[in-house]
Amino acid sequence: MASTGASAEPEGSIGWPGVTPADTTTSSEWPGVALYQQEMYREETPVKEPAALLVIDMQNDFCGPHGALAVQGGRELAGPINEALSDNWTLKIATRDYHPADHVSFATQHPGAQPFTSTHTIANPHNPNETQTTTLWPPHCVQGTDGYELISELDVWKLHYIIDKGMDKRVESYSAFGPPFTNPEVCMTGLEDLLREHDIVEVDIVGLALDYCVKHTALDAARKGFKTTVYMNVSMAVDQSKANLAALWKEMHEAGVLVSVHRPTNWGDELNLLDFWNEIIDMAKALP
Repeated sequence: MASTGASAEPEGSIGWPGVTPADTTTSSEWPGVALYQQEMYREETPVKEPAALLVIDMQNDFCGPHGALAVQGGRELAGPINEALSDNWTLKIATRDYHPADHVSFATQHPGAQPFTSTHTIANPHNPNETQTTTLWPPHCVQGTDGYELISELDVWKLHYIIDKGMDKRVESYSAFGPPFTNPEVCMTGLEDLLREHDIVEVDIVGLALDYCVKHTALDAARKGFKTTVYMNVSMAVDQSKANLAALWKEMHEAGVLVSVHRPTNWGDELNLLDFWNEIIDMAKALP
């Protein structure tokens, strides 16, 4: 397993079990709504196209019970993610937030600011006309603390690489590829280069948090031309309301991301999953 960070600069309607794709009703406008069109796990099946599994930010500070920025249910994702890590991916990559103590996204760095409710506009260090407005957070995943470590329940030994992000105190980096600035790019993590060096075509994404780092990683991956899938139930959002999940589904779908749900092994769970995600999809379709 290797760990890699910045390159140029220090970075500082769902189908039922057993149906075939041809049996699953999906409209041309919503090609990603079929639950079983694509299996997440690749056991005993050769990878037809070079594919990478990205495990996003499964860190102590993002998991209960003591994480500084814990996502409800985040730690429970370790089980299905470990199953996926046992399977046949060309690359298995985890990411970590790896912030300095004075990172720009911390509310403590802005007098009078409050975590979760205050925002701050960040300028591209090389182009003040390009900006990003971000929510301010409590200090989390600080370098040298236990909070930045991957959780002990995760089978870290199965990973090929760990990508660190958020190391440059000047910029925010939700995406595993790097900050959102493009004119010019700054503080990129090297993830894109790593994927292209291994001829990766397909990127599947799980982890934390669905409405921040998972989403932005997926949007960047699709924008860069990778066939991208997000497994909604092997990710957890900060805001777990149905309205937010529907908005996330719609946003990612419209950006070319295949939004899918991993098939559980328990029949009772499967029935509940179908009902829940069909409701989310209906809500997403109804959004303007």
